[in-house]
Amino acid sequence: LAWEAQRPAAQRVFDWRVIRHKSPPYPNLGRRKLVRKFLERCPEAEVLVMVDDDAGFEPWQLGALAEQVSAARPVVQGLYFSYDGGQGGVQRIVLQREADGSLDTIWRYEPGTLQEVDAIGTHCVAIRRSALEAWQAGHGDTWFDFGTRANGDFALEDEAFSVRMQELGHKLYVHTGIHVQHWKLGPKGQQDYVVGNK
Repeated sequence: LAWEAQRPAAQRVFDWRVIRHKSPPYPNLGRRKLVRKFLERCPEAEVLVMVDDDAGFEPWQLGALAEQVSAARPVVQGLYFSYDGGQGGVQRIVLQREADGSLDTIWRYEPGTLQEVDAIGTHCVAIRRSALEAWQAGHGDTWFDFGTRANGDFALEDEAFSVRMQELGHKLYVHTGIHVQHWKLGPKGQQDYVVGNK
C-alpha cells in the first residue's frame, strides 16, 4: 500500500515514532485505538499525524502538515485528491456546511494557503495532543465514533469528529499546499480545483 511503501522514508527524514494499527472491520475503530495508543505510548509528542494506508505522499509533506498545528490551529488536514488510475468520482476535500445542515465541497480554493473549513476528512490529518485530551476528558475514548446530524441523519466518523471538535471550541483547517493522493476513486489534481480554473 502507498503508506507502507513510504513509511521507512518518513521515519528516516523525521525520526518520528510510527504507530501502526489495523482496523477491520471499520476504519473508525482503528483510528480510535490509534489515538489511544498515541496518548498512552508517546507522552512527549505534541502532535499526532494520522495517515491512512491508502495515502500517497512525499515524506516532507507530513512534516509540513505537523508544522502548521498550533494552539490556534489544533486540527489541520492535508488536501487530497482521489486516484485509482481509472474512472471515478471526486473525494470530498474541502468542506463547508450549507443552510440545510448538509456538507458540500468547496470546488474553488486559493492554492498554498490554510483555509478554515466546517468539516475535514481524516485520511491525512495532524491533530494537537491537547485537543485529543480535551475530547477524552469530556467524552471518553469516542474519537471517530459515528454520529447523528442535527436533522437526525447518520454522520460518518469524519463528520462526527469535525462536529465534536468544533463543539469543544477547536477550529478545523485544510492546508491547500499539501497534496496527498487518496487511492480510492478517480484521478483529480490541483488543476481541477484552484481559483481561476474553469
